[in-house]
Amino acid sequence: MKLISLTPPRNGSWSLPAAVPAMLQWCDEAVLMVHASDTATAESVKAICLAHPGRVHVLVDDAPTWHEAAQRQRLLEGGRAAGATHMAIVDDVHHVAGFVPLR
Repeated sequence: MKLISLTPPRNGSWSLPAAVPAMLQWCDEAVLMVHASDTATAESVKAICLAHPGRVHVLVDDAPTWHEAAQRQRLLEGGRAAGATHMAIVDDVHHVAGFVPLR
């Protein structure tokens, strides 16, 4: 079994540094769909990828409009490309807000 989290953050520089390591405690890998985000988010994602080599996959969409179905489909395709047998859609802010417990 290979469990991969699928997360669509936007301007997540404040949430991703805590959320992604928490996700990787219970997921094998993570796929992030970074949509129209600021520079700080790109820098955070780069640092997270360096801290977790091979476990974080990044998809980027700079289009100004969020197309829900198309973005979710890209996340699913990213999870499949990473070899997922199981996937969980995980919101990055739930970890930061304490809704999903950390180990």
